[in-house]
Amino acid sequence: STLFPYTTLFRSVKFGYQTVTTSMSGISFAVPEGWQVVTGDDVQNGQSLPLPVATYGLTEDQARLLLASVDLAATSPTPNDAGLPDGVSVTPAVGVSSLPSEDEMSQRANERGAAPGEYSTAQTGLGQVAVMTATATASEIEMHSTTITAPTPSGTWVDITVMTSDASRTQEMTDTIVSTLS
Repeated sequence: STLFPYTTLFRSVKFGYQTVTTSMSGISFAVPEGWQVVTGDDVQNGQSLPLPVATYGLTEDQARLLLASVDLAATSPTPNDAGLPDGVSVTPAVGVSSLPSEDEMSQRANERGAAPGEYSTAQTGLGQVAVMTATATASEIEMHSTTITAPTPSGTWVDITVMTSDASRTQEMTDTIVSTLS
C-alpha cells in the first residue's frame, strides 16, 4: 500500500528535502534539507562528527562509540519543542532475513523499551518493507518513533529509525522515507 500520494512526494522532495545514501548498505532516501548527516564511513575514518552530540550530554568520543554500528545518522540542526533534535538512523537489522511480521516488530520495539504502535507494510524501490510505530518516555519526554525494516541491494536488512517528540512529524518523515527509499 502507498503511504504517500505521488504528487505530495514530488513536492516534498523538490521543496525542502535532500537525498542521503548510506555508506555500507547502499540505500538512499530523503531527509529534510539542512540536516546534519554522518555515515558509517565518517565514523570509521575519524572525521569530526557534525551531529549535535552535546545536546544528548555526550562527548564526541562517547558519540563515536554509540555510532560504531550505525550506517547513517541524520539530525535536525536545531532542537524540537522537547529540546532534542529530530533524527533518523540506519543500522543493520540483526537477526532479520525476511520481512518481519507484526509480532516480530512488536517484540523488537519492546526489547528497545518502547511501546509498540501500528504495524503496516509498504512497497518501495527496494521491495516490501515493514513499518512499526512506537512510543517511549525518556526523562519525562515522550518520544515517537517509527522503525522501517527494509531489504538492501545486497540481500541484507536494515532498520531505519525515525525519532521525534511529535507523532505527526514522525509520520511525515516516515512517509517521505518510505516513498523515496531506493
